Amino acid sequence: MDDEDIIPEGVTLRDFNDFDALRDDTFNTVAEGFQKRFPQEYGKYRVELNKVHYPENKTYDLKKQKDALMKNQFLGRRLRGTFSLYNRESGDLMEEKDVTLMRVPYVTDRGTVIHNGNEYVTLNQARLSSGVYTRKKESGEIEAHVNAKRGTGKSYRIRLEPQSSLYKLDLDQASLRLYSLLHDIGVSDDELEVRWGPEILALNKSKYDSRVLDKAYNKLVRNKVDNASKEEKATAVREALNLTKISKSSVERTLPNLFNEKAASVWRKFGFQQNPQMQNFNMAQTSDEFVKWDQKRQELETKAKQKEEQAEFKRDLDIRRKQLEIQGLNSDILNESGQVDPHAVIKQVMQNMSNKQKTEKTIKTKKVTKELKHQSKKYIDKLKSEDKLQDRYHDIKDKAEQDHIAQERESVLAQIRQSLPQQQIPQQPPMQDMLMPQQPEMEMGMPEQPMMPKLATVEPGTPLDELIKAKAESDNEQYHHKQMRLRKLMNQNPEDFNINSKEGQIYGITHKPTGFRMHLPKHVLADLDIEDTSNADVRSQAVDRLSNTKSAAKGKYKQSPNAKTVDMHTATLPNGHSIDINKLEKIVSENEVVNKNISDLKLNGANRSKSTGFGPKRYESADTKDPILVDVEGNVLNGRHRLFKLLDSGADQAGVIVVTEKDIQTCYVGNDLPDYKNSKKV
Repeated sequence: MDDEDIIPEGVTLRDFNDFDALRDDTFNTVAEGFQKRFPQEYGKYRVELNKVHYPENKTYDLKKQKDALMKNQFLGRRLRGTFSLYNRESGDLMEEKDVTLMRVPYVTDRGTVIHNGNEYVTLNQARLSSGVYTRKKESGEIEAHVNAKRGTGKSYRIRLEPQSSLYKLDLDQASLRLYSLLHDIGVSDDELEVRWGPEILALNKSKYDSRVLDKAYNKLVRNKVDNASKEEKATAVREALNLTKISKSSVERTLPNLFNEKAASVWRKFGFQQNPQMQNFNMAQTSDEFVKWDQKRQELETKAKQKEEQAEFKRDLDIRRKQLEIQGLNSDILNESGQVDPHAVIKQVMQNMSNKQKTEKTIKTKKVTKELKHQSKKYIDKLKSEDKLQDRYHDIKDKAEQDHIAQERESVLAQIRQSLPQQQIPQQPPMQDMLMPQQPEMEMGMPEQPMMPKLATVEPGTPLDELIKAKAESDNEQYHHKQMRLRKLMNQNPEDFNINSKEGQIYGITHKPTGFRMHLPKHVLADLDIEDTSNADVRSQAVDRLSNTKSAAKGKYKQSPNAKTVDMHTATLPNGHSIDINKLEKIVSENEVVNKNISDLKLNGANRSKSTGFGPKRYESADTKDPILVDVEGNVLNGRHRLFKLLDSGADQAGVIVVTEKDIQTCYVGNDLPDYKNSKKV
């Protein structure tokens, strides 16, 4: 910026993209505007405004901006001030009050403001600096635009028509012949011949128009004189043209050799205009050198234009990616070419599903934990033994997952369309093609057979009748009855059944005579002599497991009809392990009994409710003389009824046997018991 440049009073120049300066200028200008409006007087009162300030220095990152857009909020800072009311005559202060003057909008780093969930932007306009700008138009005309400083004269254009070789002066809407004007204001033909050459001068001279001086006088001269002579008009036009001023800094860039006398003479002779990017090149001395230079100049201009277009495309891509981030999407959905990447969409879908599954798992865990606290242990054991969901789970799992992925992908694409309404989204391939390669169908081990063949009549008591009843019990979720019915049938005719599939703890069996197929848990059929065609023999493990069937403290648990039932009294530790209390009592029966304060013993939340297994008969039969078993931390392992009976009698101390960690570990029971909580095991 030159000292000659005219800057409006009170205006501070800044870069278009300096949004920090714009934000600070906005806050400062509003505060100064309020201060300039006061004091004000009305009648015998005067109002003054003092202490104008912003009480907080808030900044809003992208997350807060997104929340404001989604929740229809306004981003800004409070401007506070103190109003003072005075009596004009006496000067006494009558009242003073601190108030919020207004909420000043917050300018983001994108140059926008957010109001009621909408984002607004104020456009900036560039103004052409004063100077001389020469260009070659598409029509082939060479044109020089003289942009005058404001208040110094009129702007005009000088152009050379390539067909007629005539120089024209465009002034407002008028197009004047330049030779006619220069001749009338006193420029000699000899001087023009040096500048233009004899041929161009002769063509322009032949088109002389005497009316041009009058037109220029009316356009350029402000204070016109009626009936002025031709000499007076020429002098006035010459003075008006001399008043025109331009910026030196602009001319030094657009006409760099104008200030070098030797270079300017060659430049005038051959029409040379040096490009600022080519200042290191030697001056053209001939027309051939000028042609080569002009070709080089055009190449540099083309490269500069391409670079500018690439930069503009990158800025536009960054803006669209930020819009995606505000909507909660991954910016990688738009690739470097600005198109939607289908693989990035799938990645976003899977990420959304993963986040959703984590959230659902957390919610489900909390819900189950809350339910378990209010359910009895007997009801939990019942749920574990029935396995209600296993028969249906394997049939719908794959289909549900595919539908879920497809729905999630459509949701992501809808978000993209909402964020980028102008974006062309290519046709998305099917989800099956995106997630896995095409594979040829594999032949199944057995041909698919109908689950229940159509028969005219079924005789009661036949195997088919029993199978149909088992199917009905499965549909009604009476899984225990179904399992017992099928087990009885397989015991009677083991040669009619075979095992054809296995997934986890579930076996698929087929009734050979009818082709009837069913699913059963492993423990129902693992000890039966049935042909296994699934190549997954676990019969030996199942037999070992079923040889000794155990029962929990609150009931018998029996898995096979011929298994021996063993009584066992168990307790669950805070770490989730179950221990055999009968075995533990035998191990520590010879240990020393010591007295401890009852207040130091821990029940871990156990009370006298039925949900915790507290029974009145066991309370009445409890012998307070028997010692209570506790661990080294004071947790009660056995003797809860005795402890409550001592509390009711008013006792302060109780006889206890302290059990070591090693003794407890030797009494752990296996995880095949129904009351074993594997999820809590550490």
